[in-house]
Amino acid sequence: MALNVEEIPLKIEFGGGLELLFSNQRSHRINLPGFIPNETSGDTKTSDRVPDEETSRKPADVNYLLRYLRDNLLKERVELFMENDTIRPGILILINDADWELEGLYSPEAANNSARALSDTENICLSMNKALLAIFIDILLLLRPKKCRSVIVFWDTRLIAGCLTINYSMLSGFLITLCSAAIATAHGGVIGYTITNEYYPGFSAYNTPDGQTTIQRQWATYNPITDALDPSLACNTPGTTVNPQLTATVPAGSEVTAFWNNPWPHAIGPVMVYMANCGGDCTNVDPSSLNWFKIDEAGLLSGTVADGQWGAGEMIAQNSSWTSTIPAATPNGNYMIRHETLAIHTANQPQFYMECAQVTITGGGSGSPGPTVKFPGGYDPNDPSIDIDVYSSTATSYTVPGPAVWQG
Repeated sequence: MALNVEEIPLKIEFGGGLELLFSNQRSHRINLPGFIPNETSGDTKTSDRVPDEETSRKPADVNYLLRYLRDNLLKERVELFMENDTIRPGILILINDADWELEGLYSPEAANNSARALSDTENICLSMNKALLAIFIDILLLLRPKKCRSVIVFWDTRLIAGCLTINYSMLSGFLITLCSAAIATAHGGVIGYTITNEYYPGFSAYNTPDGQTTIQRQWATYNPITDALDPSLACNTPGTTVNPQLTATVPAGSEVTAFWNNPWPHAIGPVMVYMANCGGDCTNVDPSSLNWFKIDEAGLLSGTVADGQWGAGEMIAQNSSWTSTIPAATPNGNYMIRHETLAIHTANQPQFYMECAQVTITGGGSGSPGPTVKFPGGYDPNDPSIDIDVYSSTATSYTVPGPAVWQG
Protein backbone atom coordinates (compact mmCIF):
# COMPACT_ATOMS: atom_id res chain seq x y z
CA MET A 1 0.00 0.00 0.00
CA ALA A 2 1.68 3.20 -1.19
CA LEU A 3 0.54 6.39 0.49
CA ASN A 4 1.44 9.97 -0.28
CA VAL A 5 2.49 11.67 2.91
CA GLU A 6 4.98 14.41 3.70
CA GLU A 7 8.40 13.30 2.57
CA ILE A 8 11.02 12.87 5.27
CA PRO A 9 14.07 11.33 3.59
CA LEU A 10 16.68 9.59 5.68
CA LYS A 11 20.08 9.24 4.10
CA ILE A 12 22.91 7.20 5.56
CA GLU A 13 26.32 6.97 3.92
CA PHE A 14 28.68 4.20 5.05
CA GLY A 15 32.09 5.49 4.12
CA GLY A 16 34.44 7.98 5.71
CA GLY A 17 31.47 9.26 7.69
CA LEU A 18 27.90 8.50 8.62
CA GLU A 19 25.48 11.14 7.40
CA LEU A 20 21.83 11.39 8.39
CA LEU A 21 19.71 13.99 6.68
CA PHE A 22 16.14 14.58 7.82
CA SER A 23 13.71 17.06 6.32
CA ASN A 24 10.84 18.53 8.33
CA GLN A 25 13.25 20.68 10.38
CA ARG A 26 15.31 17.73 11.55
CA SER A 27 18.89 17.27 10.49
CA HIS A 28 21.95 15.43 11.78
CA ARG A 29 25.40 14.72 10.51
CA ILE A 30 27.25 12.08 12.48
CA ASN A 31 30.80 11.19 11.59
CA LEU A 32 31.68 7.54 11.79
CA PRO A 33 35.31 7.17 12.86
CA GLY A 34 37.29 4.08 12.04
CA PHE A 35 35.66 3.27 8.72
CA ILE A 36 37.53 3.03 5.47
CA PRO A 37 36.51 5.98 3.31
CA ASN A 38 35.22 5.11 -0.14
CA GLU A 39 36.46 7.52 -2.77
CA THR A 40 33.26 7.15 -4.81
CA SER A 41 30.92 8.09 -2.02
CA GLY A 42 30.37 11.63 -3.26
CA ASP A 43 28.90 13.53 -0.35
CA THR A 44 31.10 11.91 2.27
CA LYS A 45 34.28 13.86 2.98
CA THR A 46 37.25 12.15 4.51
CA SER A 47 38.08 15.40 6.30
CA ASP A 48 34.80 15.16 8.21
CA ARG A 49 35.95 12.07 10.06
CA VAL A 50 36.46 12.51 13.76
CA PRO A 51 40.10 11.73 14.56
CA ASP A 52 40.13 9.02 17.14
CA GLU A 53 43.27 6.98 17.60
CA GLU A 54 41.50 4.06 19.22
CA THR A 55 38.61 3.75 16.81
CA SER A 56 40.73 4.39 13.74
CA ARG A 57 42.68 1.24 14.55
CA LYS A 58 39.54 -0.86 14.73
CA PRO A 59 38.69 -3.06 11.77
CA ALA A 60 36.16 -1.46 9.48
CA ASP A 61 33.61 -4.19 9.91
CA VAL A 62 29.88 -4.24 10.31
CA ASN A 63 30.09 -5.24 13.96
CA TYR A 64 31.81 -1.95 14.66
CA LEU A 65 29.22 -0.06 12.63
CA LEU A 66 26.42 -1.61 14.66
CA ARG A 67 28.15 -0.91 17.94
CA TYR A 68 28.54 2.72 16.92
CA LEU A 69 24.89 2.99 15.92
CA ARG A 70 23.79 1.30 19.11
CA ASP A 71 25.83 3.61 21.31
CA ASN A 72 25.45 6.91 19.49
CA LEU A 73 22.58 7.11 17.04
CA LEU A 74 18.99 8.10 17.79
CA LYS A 75 18.63 6.02 20.91
CA GLU A 76 14.87 6.38 20.99
CA ARG A 77 14.45 5.37 17.37
CA VAL A 78 17.11 2.76 16.76
CA GLU A 79 17.48 -0.37 18.82
CA LEU A 80 20.28 -2.76 17.95
CA PHE A 81 20.33 -6.34 19.05
CA MET A 82 23.89 -7.45 19.72
CA GLU A 83 25.52 -9.99 21.93
CA ASN A 84 29.06 -9.52 23.25
CA ASP A 85 29.56 -6.75 20.71
CA THR A 86 28.87 -9.13 17.84
CA ILE A 87 25.91 -9.07 15.50
CA ARG A 88 23.13 -11.43 16.39
CA PRO A 89 19.95 -11.42 14.37
CA GLY A 90 18.89 -8.01 13.89
CA ILE A 91 19.09 -4.34 13.58
CA LEU A 92 15.70 -2.96 14.50
CA ILE A 93 14.89 0.50 13.17
CA LEU A 94 11.56 2.13 13.98
CA ILE A 95 10.57 5.32 12.21
CA ASN A 96 7.07 6.81 12.37
CA ASP A 97 5.00 8.90 9.97
CA ALA A 98 7.49 9.16 7.16
CA ASP A 99 8.42 8.42 3.62
CA TRP A 100 12.09 7.68 3.70
CA GLU A 101 15.07 6.71 1.66
CA LEU A 102 18.10 4.86 2.93
CA GLU A 103 21.30 4.88 0.95
CA GLY A 104 24.29 2.97 2.25
CA LEU A 105 27.75 2.77 0.79
CA TYR A 106 30.11 0.33 2.46
CA SER A 107 33.56 -0.29 1.08
CA PRO A 108 34.07 -3.84 -0.24
CA GLU A 109 37.57 -3.75 1.19
CA ALA A 110 36.05 -3.15 4.61
CA ALA A 111 33.91 -6.27 4.59
CA ASN A 112 35.33 -9.10 6.63
CA ASN A 113 35.94 -12.42 4.87
CA SER A 114 34.90 -10.98 1.53
CA ALA A 115 34.49 -13.69 -1.05
CA ARG A 116 34.36 -11.29 -3.98
CA ALA A 117 34.17 -7.60 -4.77
CA LEU A 118 30.97 -5.66 -5.19
CA SER A 119 29.88 -4.71 -8.69
CA ASP A 120 27.10 -2.10 -8.86
CA THR A 121 24.20 -0.61 -6.98
CA GLU A 122 20.87 -2.31 -6.78
CA ASN A 123 17.47 -0.90 -6.03
CA ILE A 124 14.96 -2.78 -3.96
CA CYS A 125 11.51 -1.29 -4.15
CA LEU A 126 9.00 -2.52 -1.65
CA SER A 127 5.47 -1.54 -0.78
CA MET A 128 4.03 -1.62 2.69
CA ASN A 129 1.27 -3.86 4.00
CA LYS A 130 -1.12 -2.22 6.46
CA ALA A 131 1.48 0.41 7.32
CA LEU A 132 3.63 -2.16 9.09
CA LEU A 133 6.41 -3.86 7.17
CA ALA A 134 8.95 -6.27 8.58
CA ILE A 135 11.88 -7.12 6.40
CA PHE A 136 14.38 -9.77 7.30
CA ILE A 137 17.55 -9.85 5.22
CA ASP A 138 20.28 -12.41 5.90
CA ILE A 139 23.27 -10.39 4.69
CA LEU A 140 23.30 -7.66 2.07
CA LEU A 141 25.18 -8.03 -1.19
CA LEU A 142 24.04 -5.90 -4.10
CA LEU A 143 25.02 -7.29 -7.47
CA ARG A 144 23.69 -5.15 -10.32
CA PRO A 145 21.01 -2.54 -11.03
CA LYS A 146 17.55 -4.02 -10.73
CA LYS A 147 14.06 -2.85 -9.96
CA CYS A 148 11.95 -5.11 -7.79
CA ARG A 149 8.22 -4.53 -7.80
CA SER A 150 7.18 -7.39 -5.56
CA VAL A 151 5.59 -6.62 -2.22
CA ILE A 152 8.53 -7.88 -0.21
CA VAL A 153 12.02 -8.85 -1.35
CA PHE A 154 14.36 -10.89 0.80
CA TRP A 155 18.03 -10.66 0.00
CA ASP A 156 19.99 -13.83 0.70
CA THR A 157 23.75 -13.52 0.37
CA ARG A 158 26.96 -14.25 2.24
CA LEU A 159 28.76 -10.93 2.12
CA ILE A 160 28.21 -7.53 3.65
CA ALA A 161 29.36 -4.96 1.13
CA GLY A 162 27.80 -2.48 -1.18
CA CYS A 163 25.25 0.19 -1.82
CA LEU A 164 21.70 -0.17 -0.61
CA THR A 165 18.78 1.95 -1.68
CA ILE A 166 15.35 1.26 -0.22
CA ASN A 167 12.36 3.43 -1.01
CA TYR A 168 9.25 3.23 1.11
CA SER A 169 5.90 4.92 1.42
CA MET A 170 4.16 4.47 4.73
CA LEU A 171 1.45 5.87 6.96
CA SER A 172 2.18 5.31 10.61
CA GLY A 173 5.10 3.06 11.30
CA PHE A 174 7.20 0.18 10.11
CA LEU A 175 9.93 -2.10 11.27
CA ILE A 176 12.96 -2.97 9.25
CA THR A 177 15.14 -5.73 10.55
CA LEU A 178 18.42 -6.50 8.87
CA CYS A 179 19.53 -9.91 9.97
CA SER A 180 23.10 -11.10 9.80
CA ALA A 181 22.08 -14.71 10.09
CA ALA A 182 19.12 -16.69 8.93
CA ILE A 183 16.31 -16.60 11.44
CA ALA A 184 12.90 -18.17 11.65
CA THR A 185 10.91 -15.39 10.05
CA ALA A 186 13.35 -14.80 7.19
CA HIS A 187 11.70 -17.34 4.92
CA GLY A 188 9.34 -20.08 5.99
CA GLY A 189 7.31 -22.98 4.71
CA VAL A 190 3.99 -24.80 4.90
CA ILE A 191 2.68 -24.57 8.45
CA GLY A 192 -0.63 -26.39 8.11
CA TYR A 193 -3.31 -27.93 5.90
CA THR A 194 -7.08 -27.97 5.56
CA ILE A 195 -8.45 -31.29 4.27
CA THR A 196 -12.19 -31.99 4.09
CA ASN A 197 -12.87 -29.03 6.39
CA GLU A 198 -10.42 -30.25 9.04
CA TYR A 199 -7.26 -28.33 9.90
CA TYR A 200 -4.01 -30.25 10.39
CA PRO A 201 -1.12 -28.28 11.90
CA GLY A 202 2.26 -28.83 10.32
CA PHE A 203 5.58 -29.60 11.95
CA SER A 204 6.89 -26.79 14.14
CA ALA A 205 10.33 -25.96 12.73
CA TYR A 206 13.12 -24.98 15.11
CA ASN A 207 11.55 -27.19 17.78
CA THR A 208 12.31 -30.68 18.95
CA PRO A 209 10.16 -33.36 17.30
CA ASP A 210 9.46 -34.81 20.75
CA GLY A 211 5.76 -34.47 21.44
CA GLN A 212 4.88 -33.19 17.97
CA THR A 213 2.05 -35.06 16.27
CA THR A 214 1.37 -34.10 12.67
CA ILE A 215 0.71 -35.42 9.18
CA GLN A 216 3.76 -33.48 7.99
CA ARG A 217 7.34 -34.69 7.74
CA GLN A 218 9.97 -32.86 9.77
CA TRP A 219 11.71 -29.75 8.46
CA ALA A 220 14.35 -28.11 10.60
CA THR A 221 14.46 -24.44 9.60
CA TYR A 222 12.77 -21.77 7.52
CA ASN A 223 15.81 -21.53 5.27
CA PRO A 224 15.58 -22.57 1.63
CA ILE A 225 17.41 -25.32 -0.17
CA THR A 226 19.51 -23.65 -2.84
CA ASP A 227 20.85 -26.65 -4.77
CA ALA A 228 18.58 -28.46 -7.22
CA LEU A 229 20.55 -31.65 -6.50
CA ASP A 230 20.40 -31.41 -2.72
CA PRO A 231 19.73 -34.85 -1.15
CA SER A 232 16.90 -33.31 0.90
CA LEU A 233 15.05 -31.80 -2.06
CA ALA A 234 12.19 -34.27 -1.79
CA CYS A 235 10.76 -33.20 1.57
CA ASN A 236 13.21 -30.68 3.04
CA THR A 237 15.73 -31.35 5.79
CA PRO A 238 15.55 -33.85 7.44
CA GLY A 239 12.26 -35.03 5.92
CA THR A 240 11.85 -37.76 8.52
CA THR A 241 8.74 -38.79 10.44
CA VAL A 242 7.60 -37.73 13.87
CA ASN A 243 6.44 -40.19 16.49
CA PRO A 244 3.57 -40.81 16.28
CA GLN A 245 3.19 -39.88 12.62
CA LEU A 246 -0.34 -39.04 11.52
CA THR A 247 -1.93 -39.57 8.12
CA ALA A 248 -4.89 -37.59 6.78
CA THR A 249 -7.65 -39.27 4.79
CA VAL A 250 -8.40 -37.50 1.52
CA PRO A 251 -11.19 -38.54 -0.86
CA ALA A 252 -10.09 -38.44 -4.49
CA GLY A 253 -11.53 -35.37 -6.19
CA SER A 254 -11.52 -33.32 -2.98
CA GLU A 255 -9.45 -30.25 -2.16
CA VAL A 256 -6.30 -29.86 -0.09
CA THR A 257 -5.31 -26.38 1.07
CA ALA A 258 -1.78 -25.68 2.27
CA PHE A 259 -0.98 -22.64 4.42
CA TRP A 260 2.38 -20.90 4.49
CA ASN A 261 3.55 -18.48 7.15
CA ASN A 262 1.63 -15.29 6.40
CA PRO A 263 2.56 -13.16 4.61
CA TRP A 264 4.80 -15.36 2.51
CA PRO A 265 7.77 -13.15 1.59
CA HIS A 266 8.66 -14.23 -1.95
CA ALA A 267 6.22 -13.15 -4.66
CA ILE A 268 8.36 -14.05 -7.68
CA GLY A 269 8.30 -17.68 -8.70
CA PRO A 270 6.07 -20.71 -9.29
CA VAL A 271 4.00 -22.84 -6.93
CA MET A 272 3.98 -26.60 -7.51
CA VAL A 273 2.17 -29.53 -5.90
CA TYR A 274 3.32 -33.15 -6.24
CA MET A 275 2.17 -36.53 -5.00
CA ALA A 276 3.88 -39.92 -4.73
CA ASN A 277 2.46 -43.36 -3.99
CA CYS A 278 4.31 -44.98 -1.09
CA GLY A 279 3.37 -48.51 -2.18
CA GLY A 280 2.30 -49.27 1.38
CA ASP A 281 2.72 -47.49 4.69
CA CYS A 282 4.42 -44.12 4.13
CA THR A 283 5.84 -43.89 7.64
CA ASN A 284 9.03 -45.80 6.88
CA VAL A 285 9.50 -44.50 3.34
CA ASP A 286 12.47 -42.38 2.27
CA PRO A 287 10.94 -39.55 0.19
CA SER A 288 13.94 -39.52 -2.15
CA SER A 289 13.08 -43.08 -3.23
CA LEU A 290 9.57 -42.18 -4.39
CA ASN A 291 8.29 -41.45 -7.89
CA TRP A 292 6.65 -38.03 -7.79
CA PHE A 293 3.95 -36.80 -10.18
CA LYS A 294 2.70 -33.23 -10.39
CA ILE A 295 -0.97 -32.44 -9.76
CA ASP A 296 -0.87 -28.63 -9.81
CA GLU A 297 1.33 -25.72 -10.82
CA ALA A 298 1.16 -21.97 -11.35
CA GLY A 299 4.03 -20.07 -12.94
CA LEU A 300 3.93 -16.66 -14.59
CA LEU A 301 0.24 -15.76 -14.71
CA SER A 302 0.48 -12.37 -16.44
CA GLY A 303 2.95 -9.66 -17.37
CA THR A 304 6.70 -10.07 -17.67
CA VAL A 305 8.97 -12.24 -15.59
CA ALA A 306 10.37 -9.13 -13.91
CA ASP A 307 7.17 -7.44 -12.79
CA GLY A 308 4.28 -9.74 -13.63
CA GLN A 309 1.96 -11.77 -11.44
CA TRP A 310 3.39 -15.13 -10.39
CA GLY A 311 1.91 -18.19 -8.78
CA ALA A 312 3.70 -17.26 -5.57
CA GLY A 313 2.18 -13.79 -5.71
CA GLU A 314 -1.25 -15.32 -6.19
CA MET A 315 -0.62 -17.57 -3.22
CA ILE A 316 0.27 -14.52 -1.11
CA ALA A 317 -2.91 -12.77 -2.28
CA GLN A 318 -4.87 -15.78 -1.00
CA ASN A 319 -3.61 -15.21 2.54
CA SER A 320 -0.52 -17.28 1.79
CA SER A 321 -2.50 -20.39 0.95
CA TRP A 322 -2.88 -22.66 -2.05
CA THR A 323 -5.76 -25.01 -2.80
CA SER A 324 -5.37 -27.99 -5.12
CA THR A 325 -7.75 -30.76 -6.14
CA ILE A 326 -6.68 -34.38 -5.80
CA PRO A 327 -7.29 -35.85 -9.28
CA ALA A 328 -10.41 -38.01 -9.24
CA ALA A 329 -8.62 -40.83 -11.07
CA THR A 330 -5.94 -41.16 -8.39
CA PRO A 331 -5.87 -44.81 -7.24
CA ASN A 332 -6.55 -45.55 -3.59
CA GLY A 333 -3.52 -45.86 -1.37
CA ASN A 334 -1.02 -44.13 0.86
CA TYR A 335 0.67 -41.09 -0.63
CA MET A 336 2.97 -38.24 0.17
CA ILE A 337 1.82 -34.80 -0.96
CA ARG A 338 4.55 -32.24 -1.59
CA HIS A 339 3.94 -28.48 -1.75
CA GLU A 340 6.77 -26.40 -3.20
CA THR A 341 7.53 -22.79 -4.00
CA LEU A 342 10.55 -21.84 -6.07
CA ALA A 343 11.65 -18.30 -5.25
CA ILE A 344 13.61 -16.71 -8.10
CA HIS A 345 13.74 -13.09 -6.93
CA THR A 346 17.54 -13.26 -6.57
CA ALA A 347 19.36 -13.49 -9.88
CA ASN A 348 20.71 -16.98 -10.59
CA GLN A 349 20.24 -17.99 -6.96
CA PRO A 350 17.11 -20.18 -6.80
CA GLN A 351 15.49 -20.93 -3.46
CA PHE A 352 13.51 -24.14 -3.08
CA TYR A 353 10.92 -24.36 -0.30
CA MET A 354 9.11 -27.68 0.03
CA GLU A 355 7.25 -29.62 2.70
CA CYS A 356 5.56 -33.02 2.58
CA ALA A 357 2.61 -34.58 4.34
CA GLN A 358 1.23 -38.10 4.50
CA VAL A 359 -2.26 -38.77 3.15
CA THR A 360 -4.44 -41.78 2.37
CA ILE A 361 -6.52 -41.50 -0.81
CA THR A 362 -9.96 -43.09 -0.72
CA GLY A 363 -12.74 -43.33 -3.30
CA GLY A 364 -10.16 -43.16 -6.05
CA GLY A 365 -10.06 -44.29 -9.65
CA SER A 366 -7.86 -46.41 -11.85
CA GLY A 367 -5.67 -43.74 -13.40
CA SER A 368 -1.95 -44.05 -14.06
CA PRO A 369 -0.33 -40.94 -12.59
CA GLY A 370 2.62 -39.58 -14.51
CA PRO A 371 5.05 -38.59 -15.78
CA THR A 372 7.07 -39.11 -12.61
CA VAL A 373 10.41 -37.85 -11.32
CA LYS A 374 12.59 -38.43 -8.29
CA PHE A 375 13.96 -35.76 -5.99
CA PRO A 376 16.75 -35.00 -6.30
CA GLY A 377 16.86 -35.58 -10.04
CA GLY A 378 13.60 -33.97 -11.07
CA TYR A 379 15.22 -30.59 -11.70
CA ASP A 380 18.25 -29.66 -13.78
CA PRO A 381 20.34 -26.98 -12.01
CA ASN A 382 21.01 -25.45 -15.45
CA ASP A 383 17.33 -25.27 -16.37
CA PRO A 384 16.77 -21.66 -17.54
CA SER A 385 13.61 -21.62 -15.42
CA ILE A 386 15.75 -22.28 -12.33
CA ASP A 387 19.05 -20.56 -13.14
CA ILE A 388 17.37 -17.30 -14.10
CA ASP A 389 17.74 -13.55 -13.73
CA VAL A 390 14.19 -12.29 -14.13
CA TYR A 391 15.29 -8.64 -14.04
CA SER A 392 17.38 -8.91 -17.20
CA SER A 393 14.49 -10.25 -19.28
CA THR A 394 11.25 -8.91 -20.71
CA ALA A 395 9.87 -12.39 -21.38
CA THR A 396 6.14 -12.87 -20.93
CA SER A 397 6.26 -16.66 -20.71
CA TYR A 398 7.86 -19.08 -18.28
CA THR A 399 8.07 -22.87 -18.23
CA VAL A 400 7.52 -24.26 -14.75
CA PRO A 401 10.29 -26.75 -13.87
CA GLY A 402 9.55 -30.43 -13.45
CA PRO A 403 7.18 -32.79 -15.22
CA ALA A 404 3.87 -31.89 -16.80
CA VAL A 405 0.80 -31.82 -14.57
CA TRP A 406 -1.12 -35.10 -14.48
CA GLN A 407 -4.71 -34.25 -15.25
CA GLY A 408 -6.16 -37.42 -13.73
